[in-house]
Amino acid sequence: MIFASVGAIAALILFSISGRGVHTSILTNNPHIFGVSPPKKDDGLYEDWSSEELANAFPGGDEVRQDAAPAFNINLDDAAASIPVKVVVEPAPAAPPPPKLPIGYSLAKNGWPSTRVLNHAAGWTMFENVYMSNGTLFIVSSPDDPPNPLADGKEGWENGFPPRRMMTSTGLPGYATEESVREREPTDREMSFISREEAERRWGDQVWEVEGNTWMFNDPNQFTRHFYHFVAESFFGFWMFYAGTLDPSITMLGEATIPAPARTIFVRLDPSDIRDSSKFNTFYLKSAFPFITVETAPDWADRIFMTRFGDKAWRFSNVILGDRSASFRTDLVGARVQRIAAAAYEAVESNLSRWWWEPIRRSVLRAAGVSEDIINMAVTSTASFEPQVASERGMTQKEWPIVITYINRQGGKRCLTDEAHESLVAELDTLARRRGWEFHDIKAQEFSQEEQLAIAAKTTIMVGVHGNGLSHLISMAPTRLSTVIEIFSPPGFMHDYGWTAQAVGHRHYGVWNDTIRKYPDMPRVDIPENYQSSSIPVYAPLVAQTIEDRVDSVLRTLPGSS
Repeated sequence: MIFASVGAIAALILFSISGRGVHTSILTNNPHIFGVSPPKKDDGLYEDWSSEELANAFPGGDEVRQDAAPAFNINLDDAAASIPVKVVVEPAPAAPPPPKLPIGYSLAKNGWPSTRVLNHAAGWTMFENVYMSNGTLFIVSSPDDPPNPLADGKEGWENGFPPRRMMTSTGLPGYATEESVREREPTDREMSFISREEAERRWGDQVWEVEGNTWMFNDPNQFTRHFYHFVAESFFGFWMFYAGTLDPSITMLGEATIPAPARTIFVRLDPSDIRDSSKFNTFYLKSAFPFITVETAPDWADRIFMTRFGDKAWRFSNVILGDRSASFRTDLVGARVQRIAAAAYEAVESNLSRWWWEPIRRSVLRAAGVSEDIINMAVTSTASFEPQVASERGMTQKEWPIVITYINRQGGKRCLTDEAHESLVAELDTLARRRGWEFHDIKAQEFSQEEQLAIAAKTTIMVGVHGNGLSHLISMAPTRLSTVIEIFSPPGFMHDYGWTAQAVGHRHYGVWNDTIRKYPDMPRVDIPENYQSSSIPVYAPLVAQTIEDRVDSVLRTLPGSS
């Protein structure tokens, strides 16, 4: 309690909570405003103070010390008095104990929640209420479940669910052989459909709830130790499908309404299988979602062991199930683009914000220590897709320097001839000097992960031979100028970086020596014997001219251009 006259002063009290009384100050604009004068030492307010405390507060006899308890004084406008008081801190009443809840919550009292599909594309399925027992995923339903509007007009759907083979597989590596195709066809062992009555008969009340959003990844380690395939394809596709289904209003500043996933479960991968040599797989995953729980095959084996007799189960409240083999069973992926994220895009395109990737890009760049100024280039650039946002958010637009970054692969597989490389570097350097732009010739392995991300974040034009280094295009700021130029060994072609560039808002050009093509005018996928060649040709003047024409064509359309 505070020893002072009740109602004496309208005051601000600051105190340090401790086990003993502390000095503080009560400050007023006018101590006489309520008809109360500053207290005297003999007012009776300080009778329990020690002689040392009194001496400190009233060094001049019975005058009030204006700087009593200086560590706690606050200077308010026109403050007229600083009245020393002694505050005795009494413990707050103990909070009532939280209600006791069972750790393993039983579903029996609440009935059996049916499984529901919220969205689906080949190899990408968003579920509510998926059950797992002894390694099998169970889809639980009842005849009285409401119809699923997603199933309207969909071939092969039954009782509100897509065909099993379009959702999952055995998770074995995929090869272009009839035997491999057969081996990856799912059975009841991988996914089984049962009624709610059957679920209750099997598991009774022995079901553990796993709340929150789960990314469940059913792929083998065939491609996961690769920066592009893990981050710019699988993770990329997951976030696209998740954001496109649940949040069409993501802003260009990365603001989103959807929660981060609580966990990811790599059903068939050991911890080493999600780690690539460049170390970007886990850098992206953990900087995008710092609090995510990562489970791998040993953790999944633990869940299987706990339900090995089939009389118990786990219920995952919300799951996005990703399966590469299932994606390849559609013509779009298997025959045309061979990018599993393309199936996700097709399902959510009409609901997908232009800025769907910004929450991830910005989180990763912040983790790399990139400045907010650079991160906000997509907003503040005069070539912004939405120039009005800068003023709406109190930012100033400006002309950012054009930065050309060449991803140098020389000395490894799939690289230019020495002559072509030297010519390309000379042409790009000359162009940049003539136009007052920046040019960077980088070998990614010579830079730290943070340095690579910082370079990518300020890059306007990224140039390189088809390969992993071009994955950094996902860190570039998407503007009307952002461009990726990918050099192929003629006549080879893959959609990897071109499709990905288009998905985040960059223009993409493919180069075959002296020929350049852009989307959608691209050839069919072709992997000839020379695809991995270390003697790839390129006509460097054409690349430089394409860059200059591209930049000038955009600059001419900007406000204030002549």
